[in-house]
Amino acid sequence: MSDTNIGKDIFKEIDSALEEIGEVVEEKREFAKLHQALSIIENERYRKTLEGILDQVQYLKQNEYTTEAHQEPIGKHYKAGQIFKTKLFPDTSKRFRDLVVKETKYLRMQTSEYNENCGLAIGSVGNLIPMGGEPVKQELYLNALINLIIDFRLSTLPDNQALDFLAQSVLKTKL
Repeated sequence: MSDTNIGKDIFKEIDSALEEIGEVVEEKREFAKLHQALSIIENERYRKTLEGILDQVQYLKQNEYTTEAHQEPIGKHYKAGQIFKTKLFPDTSKRFRDLVVKETKYLRMQTSEYNENCGLAIGSVGNLIPMGGEPVKQELYLNALINLIIDFRLSTLPDNQALDFLAQSVLKTKL
């Protein structure tokens, strides 16, 4: 898989898929209901969009990580989150905070190796939009943590659950 072709036109595909989905009625704004609704929509482009992001993360898992390689999927998650936030989720920031706090606590239970980064991320997440504007020290720590979360969680899931976890991450957060 060529890393230059990964995710080509991925956000045009998200936009097109969302145009076809149309307005989401108020009672379906709750994540579980919306996720269920999206999962049964016969929309090949939407599925391919999520698979494209997953392919990139899996590619990074199988190759040597670099800072630049890390930033690309995180940036794509962020752009996807912006699209979904505008059209579907008014509470994206709260969902992002909840995810980071929950996952950092879980990561800390597994290993103490990332305690410093976890602490900085939890302290930063309330006032920080990831990948927004110029990078600052706290943002770089937070992005490093998100990389660890994605890598750790995907590596512990069977293939059939990895896509679902990634889909939930894209829909629930500003990653």
